[in-house]
Amino acid sequence: MIFQVLLAIAISFVLYRLYTAYKILRTCRGKFSDRLNGLPKRILVFFIHNITQKKHLKSGAVFHSFIFWGFIIYLISYINDPLLVSFGYSIEILETPGFHLIRDLFGIMVLIGVAIAFFRRIKGVEYLENTLDAWITLILITSVVVLSILMSKSPIGFKADNEALWWAHTMLLLFFMVFVFYSKHMHIFFAPLSVLFTEFDRLLEKDGRYEGSERLDEFHWREVFNAFSCANCGRCDRVCPALKTGSELSPRRIIFKAMRSLAFKKGKIFDYLDKKVIWDCYLCLACTEVCPSYNEHYRIIIQLRRKILSEGIVDEGIQRALININRYGNSFGRPSRLRFSWAKDLGFKDVRKDFAEYLWYVGDYACYHPEIQRISRLAFKVFKKLGLDFGLLPDERNAGNDLRRVGEEGLFELIAEKNIKSLEKAKFNKIITTDPHTYHALKEYRFFGREFEVYHYTQVIYDLLKNAKIKKLNYRVTYHDPCYLGRYNKEYEMPRKILKLLGVELVEMKRNRENSLCCGAGGGGIWKMEERKEKPSYIRVKEASEVADILVVACPKDYVMFLDAVKACGLDLKVVDLIELIAESLEVNE
Repeated sequence: MIFQVLLAIAISFVLYRLYTAYKILRTCRGKFSDRLNGLPKRILVFFIHNITQKKHLKSGAVFHSFIFWGFIIYLISYINDPLLVSFGYSIEILETPGFHLIRDLFGIMVLIGVAIAFFRRIKGVEYLENTLDAWITLILITSVVVLSILMSKSPIGFKADNEALWWAHTMLLLFFMVFVFYSKHMHIFFAPLSVLFTEFDRLLEKDGRYEGSERLDEFHWREVFNAFSCANCGRCDRVCPALKTGSELSPRRIIFKAMRSLAFKKGKIFDYLDKKVIWDCYLCLACTEVCPSYNEHYRIIIQLRRKILSEGIVDEGIQRALININRYGNSFGRPSRLRFSWAKDLGFKDVRKDFAEYLWYVGDYACYHPEIQRISRLAFKVFKKLGLDFGLLPDERNAGNDLRRVGEEGLFELIAEKNIKSLEKAKFNKIITTDPHTYHALKEYRFFGREFEVYHYTQVIYDLLKNAKIKKLNYRVTYHDPCYLGRYNKEYEMPRKILKLLGVELVEMKRNRENSLCCGAGGGGIWKMEERKEKPSYIRVKEASEVADILVVACPKDYVMFLDAVKACGLDLKVVDLIELIAESLEVNE
């Protein structure tokens, strides 16, 4: 009877905490069904990602996977205790020596994992906070597992049949069950669910929150859910390019400190967060990519930027770019009639008049920046040489990707609607672009009335190159993955396949593919009046110079950022756009 009462009390505390979390989420915007579309796929992903512990294994945190897998086995084994004590019934297979052996083997794995966790906290790991919660949790896990093995009837168990041990084990277990939900370790319950509610396509839907969010009821429930699922592990801080270059911006602080404080203490999120640091984010998605709880930091940051922007708190460089886009349709503030001045002598097809299979949506930097204009001319000639049927749209404007990421949702919506009208009048089947930022923005137009078939040029010309007569190149190069082609849209292979086709020796930097270091251009970073001495682009070119003589890029903004960084750092490193190598291999001259 005592056990049943204690179990009931423990469950009551847990249910109260869950009810509190439910009430908090119900206060927020949106419906739970917003994140249950495509449920069968979500459930499949939920099991695959949680059971395999994919992100933990990828980051080398095998010890955490040991603890998680052991936790699942122990959770199953504990089903029998309340059944046996309360109803005199038990699931027989869970009482067999065979299952006890499996549980004990997993228990040993848990103890190994806990030992490593203890060592990490004693030694000290960058951005890993040594909290009392963490120490209590590790001690509780160790105690529960050790007592379990002592009482186990398996061949490696100690078979200690002692009532005092059973009660000690039971009391620790019940306390642990409650403690988890009232500490940072509530993520044990919420993090697996976070996988179920995650949007993997990284596209921002239309939500009507033009002035952003700062109060609890202004955030979407999924944005607040991040605070419950956050493990406070610090992985997001470890990969943040802003934090690494002197900013006080901390993705973890935004979610674990500010958002969690907002959820449980109320008020406004900026009661717990400095507004100015929000402009330091590059929206590179590194934090979201590495987060083992599948939290969506970028959505919160965009909402915060919308709020700050509505209050007139904005960087001077970003403000100038917004004015230019609103007035001229491009961030350079140049007349729209000069957009394709670089292509006048090339005889381009105007898709307003003549049909083309592909509309090349060029983008601001590829049209107006002097260095990139040269590359755009090369791209034009390469497309022609490969027989690509394409045309240009003289009515082209900024696609709006970075506009949206700095928080100017209203202007983005206006630009998107104008662009959609222009595109609907044009004669083409598909869109190709040399700019990953443009590529991503155009994919988001589906939330504004029209979905287009959009490709990055590497996804289109690879097959054409395979059938072309090309000259093999004898270079040692390294390749930088653009954030909006890589992390946002998961295209890592096509640029590498093209490099392989060209015959160059590709040497990867330590941080590549989904772990690539942002160049610092995204999220309005390329417009910002940067004051810090160290920049992500400086770090990146230094990494590149350690492995190769040539740094290959596939994004106009990467090219600009790295060209400046090489000069600033005084490095003997050549920055080359992939299209330049393709042109050389096809013997296409400037």
